[in-house]
Amino acid sequence: MTSKVGFAWGDNAEREVSFIVTVDAPNATPLVGKLVVSKVDPAIDKMELQDVDNIATVESDNTISVALANAKPEDPKTLAVQLIKFTDQYGKEIAVTPDMISNAIITNTTDGNELKDLKQGNSYTMTVVTTNNKVLAFKVIIK
Repeated sequence: MTSKVGFAWGDNAEREVSFIVTVDAPNATPLVGKLVVSKVDPAIDKMELQDVDNIATVESDNTISVALANAKPEDPKTLAVQLIKFTDQYGKEIAVTPDMISNAIITNTTDGNELKDLKQGNSYTMTVVTTNNKVLAFKVIIK
């Protein structure tokens, strides 16, 4: 696709541009439309729980069951990166590393037990905050 008319970004990070697609075929109808062009870098916009083979199963929008061997992380950020699907503002899934998580906090453990003392059937709440301040809180059930 080429443009016959350029545009200046100015102070705008996004611009709406019109386009026409002409198909070189008999009786073809041109397609006219608009789209938004952006120079904003992708950033985490949406987080949702995801199934992970042999590790975790999504039970609902805010509950996930996790295998006992994986449910007691030394670094909760690493577990969070495994359990969560991250999507950017353009709707594309993005790969996230633990350093993109500013905090992953584990609270509300079953009977107030320490994480190391939890067993199958117990649960806790994990709250994940990204470096761009997106938050997801969910329940982890140990299976």
